[in-house]
Amino acid sequence: MSNSEDVILWKIPIRSRVHVVEFEHGERTGVRVLRVDGNELYRTGQYKLTGKASFQVENLQCRVLVKAADATHLMYALKVDGKLLENYKKEHHRRWQCWTCIINGAEWRVDLDKYTMDVMANGVLVPTTGEFIDEETVTSFIVGPKATPCKIVAIGSGDIE
Repeated sequence: MSNSEDVILWKIPIRSRVHVVEFEHGERTGVRVLRVDGNELYRTGQYKLTGKASFQVENLQCRVLVKAADATHLMYALKVDGKLLENYKKEHHRRWQCWTCIINGAEWRVDLDKYTMDVMANGVLVPTTGEFIDEETVTSFIVGPKATPCKIVAIGSGDIE
């Protein structure tokens, strides 16, 4: 990352990870550099103020768009899976519930796919058992080398539609 260039940062949540996209744009030099999680994916020295750069993060197609906002300013946008990042994030957060917790002294990221009830621990799908009790749903699973038992308890609102 160069201090003399403009760098735009975006964060893309994908299942149980958050990827950082950096787009470095030298408006004076024309150099464009695209990095994902610190790894350079794209570099061009071709002088062009506007345009797009396509790339992939995990299994999603992404695109940086550079457009002229007016005669003196540029506008940058990121599309993920064909949606502007803001709309993609809303959809992602509707589907996934995520927690960061300490289990046996180690940090774990636990993600629940609210559509399928799948659970991922540090990005790995873990076997679960589901139990329905009164107005609760209990999803049980095991985490870590010490096989620590964990539960996600979903409590119903009591509303029946």
